[in-house]
Amino acid sequence: MSRPPVLVRMYRDLLGDCFLLTIGDPKAERSARAHILIDCGVLQHVPGEADLMKAVAEDLRKTVGGYVDLLVITHEHWDHISGFSHARSELIDTLEIKQLWLAWTEERGDPQADALRAKSTGAKEVIARLDEIPGGRAATAGLADFTGATAGKLRSTDIIPALIARAEKTGAIDYLEPGQVLPTPGPLSLRANVLGPPRRMDRITKDLPTQGAPETYLAGDLAAGLAHRYAMADALSSALESRGDGPFDRAYRLTPDEVRDGQGDDCNWLRARYFDKQQAWRTVDDDWLDAGGALALKLDSDTNNTSLVLAFELEAGGDVLLFAADAQVGNWLSWHDQSYPFPAQAGSHSVTARELLGRTIFYKVGHHASHNATLEDLGLELMTHPKMCAMIPVVEAEARRVKNGKAVHRGWNMPFPDLYTRLLEKTGKRVLRGDAEAGCGPGPDNKVICKDKAFLSRVESTDLYHELRLQ
Repeated sequence: MSRPPVLVRMYRDLLGDCFLLTIGDPKAERSARAHILIDCGVLQHVPGEADLMKAVAEDLRKTVGGYVDLLVITHEHWDHISGFSHARSELIDTLEIKQLWLAWTEERGDPQADALRAKSTGAKEVIARLDEIPGGRAATAGLADFTGATAGKLRSTDIIPALIARAEKTGAIDYLEPGQVLPTPGPLSLRANVLGPPRRMDRITKDLPTQGAPETYLAGDLAAGLAHRYAMADALSSALESRGDGPFDRAYRLTPDEVRDGQGDDCNWLRARYFDKQQAWRTVDDDWLDAGGALALKLDSDTNNTSLVLAFELEAGGDVLLFAADAQVGNWLSWHDQSYPFPAQAGSHSVTARELLGRTIFYKVGHHASHNATLEDLGLELMTHPKMCAMIPVVEAEARRVKNGKAVHRGWNMPFPDLYTRLLEKTGKRVLRGDAEAGCGPGPDNKVICKDKAFLSRVESTDLYHELRLQ
């Protein structure tokens, strides 16, 4: 029996992830085809985000008929799950979910997951409070764009519990472990290898490559690692408790207004010196907020490294579809820590991450093709399939967007030029981008980059999506 066709649909112009896999003939009855939805989101403050996600939701419901065999949520960043907030009625309240897959990090009652969630939740609360302080949002690099602090809508921390509640009514939930191998649900299935997220704390917190030296890791248990990683959050929280915007106890501080309006030697001395224009360069009012920036970056990277990463085999030992979510360095490295399945099962053939990468025919490029979300020697360079192609959920103009000479987000370098060049080389330019027509690059000129007619003949494009038929 020949393997069924698989269609991979990437929704466009999101600067976020939303992918729909159709196994079998999309026009067939439900009993003869399966749908897998992987994430559904757009970055906060992308122009028209709510209307765009509602249009995506309407198209999804029309395509799947209000029923998905499998919903995969990779992690809780807003640009991966905000569609469930913008279009709650279509994608939570009325969608029938046969199976919901989440990473082990989302399971309540798992000691490691609970400890990690408690620390990250505390850090998010600190970041949210810092965002409300003048100068605080600049220091935290706008992390709220990923946590989804949108008035009147579900926050990112509310969406996954809402999906869990829905799936408990309509189907079942699996919390996946690295090394696990299982079939996708539905009348037609794929073999899913769970590559990440890792259980090891040193992998979760490894977000950048080591330069000039071999990779080295600190040993230690999860609780100790978390305490060290988020000690800054505890310190900032204590500082905020003293009044809400300072690092010292209220008894030892005078606010700027108290100094300006106050009487007495202390206020007079400070007015004459601290507020002297020639001394402005010495002021330290907001310097303590800089610690919030470091905390925000840690929290952002650690959440990315808890991404659920799946390698789908079209058939046992066959071509692989790699969905890396936003996995960063430590997550990628951890794929090589075990074989698949792990532990080994009697009568079952085990494969390595190296083998799976070597058979990868489709790569959903990690984290919008950022600089630290596709490993080189233990990642892309191992992808040697002669027909490999890739999809990049990126909107370069939005990632780099500036206003009045300043980056609206962070001036992100997406796609990272060296990585993008290598992707084009490895795939023979068989790359589909969220911000360009099929076979073309971004920008008003839409310059042709791919002339592979056989590849382009398998692509269907609309204003909402690119869809690739895999042979």
